[in-house]
Amino acid sequence: MHNIQHSTTSPPKPAKRRTKVGITDWRLKKDALEIIYSTASDKELVHKVYGTNQDDDLERTLCAAMQKWHISIPTTAVYVKFFDILGASTVFSRNCTGSAVINMSYKEFYDLLREKAGVACPTSEHVADTIFHPFLAPHEGNIENIDDGIKNGRIDQRHHYLSADSALRWRSVIDAQSYKTYAHCKHSLEVHTADEIWEKYISDNLPGDIIMLAGGGSPEKDMIILNNIIPRLSGSEAVHYSLIDASFYMLLSS
Repeated sequence: MHNIQHSTTSPPKPAKRRTKVGITDWRLKKDALEIIYSTASDKELVHKVYGTNQDDDLERTLCAAMQKWHISIPTTAVYVKFFDILGASTVFSRNCTGSAVINMSYKEFYDLLREKAGVACPTSEHVADTIFHPFLAPHEGNIENIDDGIKNGRIDQRHHYLSADSALRWRSVIDAQSYKTYAHCKHSLEVHTADEIWEKYISDNLPGDIIMLAGGGSPEKDMIILNNIIPRLSGSEAVHYSLIDASFYMLLSS
């Protein structure tokens, strides 16, 4: 007979999963900063906050760290300095410490930004993933293309030129004549308004209102239509010209 002995040793307990805690609502905060600073990359955001005089190693270190701050609290001096500079910057309605920027909720963070953002602060309380986000920027930081945005019923507002810098950049592209489609569209309007069909239609149906649903940013094209219609008006007639655009800065530019 074999003597069978049963072990009295208990099986090892599964290791407790350690919860990783990072900067409070970091992804939402980062999305908001990208809009306020008109940046499209971590590198640009570092330049805007930290300045352009830092060395390449520091830049790479900060960019790499940004990808982990949702699960890791920054404690290294250079990271803390980044938030100290941010807290003292003009994007906030008052100065605050870097530690406060790190630990405050997204709602508190947005309260400090709302004067700069120009939209109402969210009033309802939700978890970070579903909180009302006035910028509608995707959490992962990638800019969703417009076609996908239309399908999903929500277009990434970084396509909407919501800052003065973005409107100026658009203007610089037009002024440099590097956007060929713009020139083609302008030429098409010139040909169209010289056509007999247009001439007959305008002669029979002189419009009293012009509404540009495509928004601002292309005043030269609008002027082609206006310059064709205005000379046809009598002394008492007028054309009501309206631009509709989500961007105040594009309207101002036009």
